Order: sequence, then C-alpha cells, then structure tokens
Amino acid sequence: MISRTVKASRRGLFLCRLPKIITPIRFYSNNEKKQTIEQFNKSKVEYKFGYNFDSIDDLDKKINPDRQEEINLEDDLVANFNTRIENDPSLANLKYGSPEYKEQLHNLYQDFITRQQKERKKFEFNERMKGVYMGALIVVGAISAHQIFMNYEYLKTSIMADITYNVGESKAQDLSAPELNTKKVSNFAESLEKEFNEEVIANFQDSSKVPGLYVFGKYNGQKLPIRIPFFNGMLIKDVYISSDYLVVVNEKGQVFQWYKDLKEPELMKVPNKVKQIGVSGDYLYLLTEKGEVVYTPRAGTTVSGFSPSKTRNWVGQKVEQNYIKVDMPDSVSQISSGKRHLLCLSSKGKVYVVNSSSTPENYGQYGPEYSPFENSTEIPQNKPIDITLLNNELIRRKDGSKTIKQRSFTSVAAGEHFNITVDQTGEIWTWGQNSNGECGIELNLKNELQPVPKKILTKKDIIRACHIHLPKDIRTENLSIDKVLAGNDSSYILVSYIDPEDTTQSQQVVLSFGNGLNGQLGNNRYLHVCSKPQIVKSLIGLEEYDEIKNSITKIGIKDINVGDKHLFVTLNNIGQNKDVLAIGENESGQHGNGKRVKSSKPVQLPKLIEPVDFEGQTKKTKLAQKVGDVVTNRLSLLSNVKLPNGTNIEQVIVAGKESSAIFYKRC
Repeated sequence: MISRTVKASRRGLFLCRLPKIITPIRFYSNNEKKQTIEQFNKSKVEYKFGYNFDSIDDLDKKINPDRQEEINLEDDLVANFNTRIENDPSLANLKYGSPEYKEQLHNLYQDFITRQQKERKKFEFNERMKGVYMGALIVVGAISAHQIFMNYEYLKTSIMADITYNVGESKAQDLSAPELNTKKVSNFAESLEKEFNEEVIANFQDSSKVPGLYVFGKYNGQKLPIRIPFFNGMLIKDVYISSDYLVVVNEKGQVFQWYKDLKEPELMKVPNKVKQIGVSGDYLYLLTEKGEVVYTPRAGTTVSGFSPSKTRNWVGQKVEQNYIKVDMPDSVSQISSGKRHLLCLSSKGKVYVVNSSSTPENYGQYGPEYSPFENSTEIPQNKPIDITLLNNELIRRKDGSKTIKQRSFTSVAAGEHFNITVDQTGEIWTWGQNSNGECGIELNLKNELQPVPKKILTKKDIIRACHIHLPKDIRTENLSIDKVLAGNDSSYILVSYIDPEDTTQSQQVVLSFGNGLNGQLGNNRYLHVCSKPQIVKSLIGLEEYDEIKNSITKIGIKDINVGDKHLFVTLNNIGQNKDVLAIGENESGQHGNGKRVKSSKPVQLPKLIEPVDFEGQTKKTKLAQKVGDVVTNRLSLLSNVKLPNGTNIEQVIVAGKESSAIFYKRC
C-alpha cells in the first residue's frame, strides 16, 4: 500500500519537472505576406453596432451615460433629488454617515418636502383661479355678445344719434368757440334748415298768446312740432291723427277733416255738437254731446253698402244725411277705436262692442257670442254687441239663492284687436288677442285668443305688484284706478294712492304690459312679449321744489295719451307749466324732439319753436342749441293760463299712429 503511494508521488514529481511545450496557432493567415496600405484597408472587416451607432464607444455612451455630466444642480426641474440634498453646503463640514450628518440630511429632506408641497398648493390654486377667471370671462363675454346682438339696432341708432345730434353735450362755453363742437351743431343746424323753409317759418306764432294746432311725425314728415295756419286762434276739444288722416273737433263741436288730397281742412256736416272722435276700419265715428254715436266713411275712401240716412228738415223737406246713427240702447259717455272694432262705455257703466268692418278680423275682441272658434256666426256690422258675461255678475245671497247684478265700468280702452276695462271696484278685465301678452294673461297656445272677458287684476294684486313703491299696510279703499289705456298691442293702467293722513305721501304708479319691442312699455327694456304688469319706475319718485311751501314735493301724473307704438306722459308740476315725457317708437319723428331714435324709458322733449328763435345772424345755431338742450329748454305745456282775450286755456298733447299733435283746449 505504501509502495504504491510512493510510486505515484515519484511519477508526479517527474512529470512536474518536464518543460511545457507551447505550440502557437494562427487563426487567420494570408498567403500574401506583403501588401500595400490600400489593400490592407480594403481587407478590413466593418462591424455594425445598431442604428445611429458608428462605433462601440458610441454604444457604450448610450448604455452607460455619465451621470455627473447630466446632473445640473442649478436646474430644479432636472436635478436629481438625492444629489441636490447631498451637495447641500450645510453637509460639507459634516462627516459622511455621522449622526449629525444624518440629522442634517433628514432636516434638509423635510424642508424640501414642505417646500414642494407649498409650491404644489400654490400651483393648484393658481390653476383653479385661472379656470374661474376664464369661466367668468366666458360668461361675461357670452352675455355681452347676446345683449349686443339683441340690442344692435338700438345701440347703432343711439351711437349714431349721439354723434350726429346730441348738441346738449357741447364743450363750447359760448357760440364764439364753435370749433369745440362744430360737427354736432353744424349737422343739426343744417338738418333743421332743410325742414324749415320760409313758408314754415312764417307760420310760427307765439305759443303763449295764439292758440292753434301743432302736428309732427309721419303726417307732415316733420320731427319738430309745426303749426297748421288754418287752426290758428282756434280752441279744440279732440284730435285724431294718423300717417295720412287728420280729424279735429273744435270748441263749438264742429268737425274738420284733412287728408293729402285736400288743400285745406274741410268742415263736415254733423247732426249735433261732437265731443269725441274715433277712426276704425273705413269709418269715422263721432260721439255727440247728447251721447249718440254716428258714423260716416272717412274722407278719401269709398265704402260699398253704405246708405246715407234721410230726414226731414224744419220745413218738412227730406234731406239726405251723410252719416248713420248707431242704435245704442243707452247714451254713450266714452268711445275707443281699434283696427276693426269700436268699444263704447254707456252712461250706465255698460260696455258695448261695435264691428266696424264688413270683413272683420276676429281675434276674440267681439266677445264670446262671436267667438273666433265658431266661424258659422256672422258678426253684424255697426251694431252694438252687449257683452253679457262682462256687464253682469252672479251674486250669491246669504240664504243661498242666486241673483244677477249689473257690473258698472268707469274706463275702457281698445287696442288693435283687444279690449281692456276697469269696473267700479277696481278690477281689470281684458279680452281679445293675446299674442304679445296685451291681455295680461300668460301666453300659451290655449289663450292666444281670448274671446271670454277675464279678470286679470284686482286692487290686492296691484298692491302686491307695487308694494315696494307704496306704504306698508295700505288699504284697498285708498287705492283707485284712474284710467286704462291701450296701444296697438300694449296696455297701460294709471293707479293712484291717496294717503289719508299725509297727502304729500300720495303716489301715482303706471303699470304696462304687452308688446314692448319698440320700448313703449317704458321699463328700460325692449320686450316682444310681456304678460306680467311692469312698473314704469322712471315715473316714480319725481320731485320738485315748491316755492310757496318752501319744501320738496312729489310730482304726480296729470294725463297719459297712448298712440299706436308711443305715448306721452304729462306731469302734474306745480304752477302753470306741465312737463311732458315721451316713450316708445320714434322712427317718424313722432316724439317731436328733432330725432328718430326710439326710447324704452321716458325722455324729455324740447320747447316749442317760437318766432324769436329765427331772429339774428346765428339763428340756425341758436335753434340747434335750443332743441338739443332739453334740460333748460324742455317742453312744458301750459295749464290754466289766461290768453290776452281773457280765455283760460291748457295745452294737450296727443299720440296717434306714427304721428302726434299738440292743441289748445279751454279749461
């Protein structure tokens, strides 16, 4: 066993002592031992390391980038978080890994986290505010764009009128410095010069001494009141004016009519003295002082089927009369004309409707007996229609029995195709067309035509609507409905509150509803449909100084006159001068302020033009300044003024169809 081990060790020792034989092996060989450098370069083998890498060094730089070169400690957005903290100057003097080093490193980390949270909150807050501001900007922009789109025509006319006509805002202190306001004054003066020729100027009279008639609007194409010489010195009771027709009732009850084919107004033959007139359809309706209603074809028209009545004169001869009497059951105290109907109020307080057309347009204005939903019934022409459901009411007695009582009315008004009335208890009734809410009923498909009279307002409803402008705990007996009025498709109610303890606290309110597209509702908006009564707020709170009482007093409302799309409000100022405000359409100059700009709120008007305004070398400029300055030269109608002949008169303004008039009336 031992011998074998020794033999093995000897054999290994022998092998270790032998020298190692190394045989070199060449893996590549070329038979050509000598080559040129060009041949050597051609024999090189090119290796590709991927796209965009020309060598292994480029590949290595992409796989193992140099971290130190990428880190930029000055850039907070790119710098590595740990590197930034570890390179903080506060760690430079501390031993790496020591407790102080770790504590300071922890503090730096916490500060960094806190700062990052604050910056994030600030960033989020800024982003939220940006969103809020952008949202608010979008909302304001949308509302502004909508308002500009809806009121484009008004804004356009207002701006252009202000640039061209508003001479009242002149910076010139006197007429010697026209360069400060040359464009406005000169343009307006030239416009006035075109309207006022020598004939027109010669017709002007002193308005405080000579009564007569002023007209303006589409009837004569003038934007300022112009006198008609024919009526100079004449006192007038009533005037009807439209774009092509003028009817005047003088103090004696005589009727004059004038249309474009006549050179001057002609006198009509009427049976009795006339006190009120109305035009509906092709007929002129006259209310006599006896309470009779007669009608005749309006001048310049031919009505088929009209047969003048015949009567005997005082000697017994038959005489043909060019008028026919409406067979009314009672005497009439008031009439109001619509487009195709006439509304009458009897002396007993009953309401009647008269159809004035052979081809009536039925919108329910004739009452439930001739409903537009039943076309089989023919509406009689120029015959009174008794509105039975309106003129009578059903009363239930205490014992449970029922009885019919007549309802009495105090004021009526007819619109184009609707009617509005008020009874003695102050309840407002309407019926007819309701396409624009003129009946005060919320518009829908069922009530666009309202043939049955409906009670829309009571005194309690009016108190609730006017509670902001009237005292608290007001009683209905202290409230009165003075009158109701109607335009083409708009309604108005004049309400008066009389304070039983202090009359100085009394207040008048005007309610309006219906079509306000031309601003005729006076609520500073242009509404196509308005069925809810709106308060004309501009007429509330008007005050003036009473020199006799040495105190401030409220200004009431003396009268309201409504045309087709515009109206005039005459204020009840102290003294003999009553201010006038205009509202609504002014396309034809029917406001009489020298402009053609409509208004959705009451505006003042310039004074009447006097002969003295055309005296001097600067007459045109002075006149332009006077018309433009409605603050110191505003229109004030005379009231209870004594003329040189001793007659007490007042001036009355009337709104018609695209035209208006001012006349003198005996007090």
